[in-house]
Amino acid sequence: EVISSINYSPAANPTPPEYGTIPIIVEIFRDPHFLGQHALIMRDVSELRDVGMNNAISSIRMRRGPNFPFSGCQVSFYEGPNYEGQRLLVELGSREFQKELGNLHEQVRFGDTVSSIKIIPMGAFNVLIVVGDSRSLEPPILESILDIEGFKFNYDLVKVNSNPDNHGDPNYAQRLSSVDLTNYDIIWFTWNAPGHDQQYFIEDAEQQVRDFVRSGGVLWCSGVDNNIIPPDGERIKEPMWRGDWLPVKQHPIRVVNSEDVNIMITTEGQKTGLFTWPHKIDVNAIVTDDHWITEEPDYVPLARRQDEQKDPVSFLMRWGDGYYVTFALDTRDAIKSALAKTLIENALCYLASLAWQTSPRQPLRSRRRIISSQA
Repeated sequence: EVISSINYSPAANPTPPEYGTIPIIVEIFRDPHFLGQHALIMRDVSELRDVGMNNAISSIRMRRGPNFPFSGCQVSFYEGPNYEGQRLLVELGSREFQKELGNLHEQVRFGDTVSSIKIIPMGAFNVLIVVGDSRSLEPPILESILDIEGFKFNYDLVKVNSNPDNHGDPNYAQRLSSVDLTNYDIIWFTWNAPGHDQQYFIEDAEQQVRDFVRSGGVLWCSGVDNNIIPPDGERIKEPMWRGDWLPVKQHPIRVVNSEDVNIMITTEGQKTGLFTWPHKIDVNAIVTDDHWITEEPDYVPLARRQDEQKDPVSFLMRWGDGYYVTFALDTRDAIKSALAKTLIENALCYLASLAWQTSPRQPLRSRRRIISSQA
C-alpha cells in the first residue's frame, strides 16, 4: 500500500503555535499496551474531542520528530480541554529517542482522563525588556523568571524615556535604535513602553522593530497609552495614537482611553493556552488599561472587554515570520503588578513556544538557513 495523503482534523482552524515543524511525535492509544484506536499528535491539540480520543487514552508512545530540539521536549497531557486541570508531564530528554507509557491506569493513574495535549520544545531565549515608564514593575518580575516549563530566559533591559518629568531616566536612557535587536528572540514592551502622556519614545526604531518581527522575532506589548501626538506640531482636539512599531499602514489599529472592566477570553485565546498554561488565570482579577480598536481580521482577538462594543484587550498577529502578542496589562504599582505576575509567566512560556520555531536565533531556523544556502 502507498499512503497518498493524511488529514488531521485539528488543523481546520489552527491557533499558534502551529508547529509546521515537528519537534516530537506522540502516539496515543485507547487501550493499554499500545492497542486499539490510536492517533498521531504532532502539534498542540486543545480539544482531543476533535480527533475522537477525548478521555479515552490508556497508553502513550513518544519519539523524536524530525525537528527535535537540542535541549529535549516535554509533552503535557491535561485532564481538561484548553490545557486546564491536572496534568501529566512527560519529558523526552536530549539523549532519548523514545519513551513509552504502556498503561496510564497503573503506571501514573492518568488513564482515560486526557482532554488536551500541549507540546513544549525546550530551549534558551534572549529577551529584551523595553521600559518607557519607570512606574511599571514588570522588569523585576520578568528578571526573576529564569527557568520555567523547560524554557530558560536571559534578559537585557533598555530605558527609552529620558524625560524625568514624565517618569523617565535621564541618566540611563538610550535610543532603542542603538540596540541590535537581532540579538534577541523576544522583545517585551512593558506598560506604556512605546510612549505616554503626549510623548513617544521609539520613533527612531519603528522600522527596526517591524523588521525584527518580520524576520521571525516575537514581540509582547503590555498596556499602551492613547498618546496625544500632534502630527503638525499643533494641539489637536482628539488624541491620536502613535504605533508604527506595528504595521499600521497595512493593518490599521489604534488605542483608545478606557477604564478597567471585566473581560472574556475568546475561543482563539483559549486555544493558545495563554490563560491556562502553566497557570489558570482569573483574567478579571487583572487590571487592564487603554484598549485596542480595529476591524482588521489579521489581528486575532484573544480577549475582549465585557461591554457593549466588546473591543479587544488582547490580540495575536502574524507578521512575516514572527508574531505580535498583546494584553492591556496595567502594572503601574505593586498591587496591579502582583495580580499580573502569573499572566506574565504564562506569556513568557507562550512567547517562547512561538519563538522556538520562528526566531532566527534558534537552532531550528539556523538549520533551515544552512540547508537553504547549501541547496
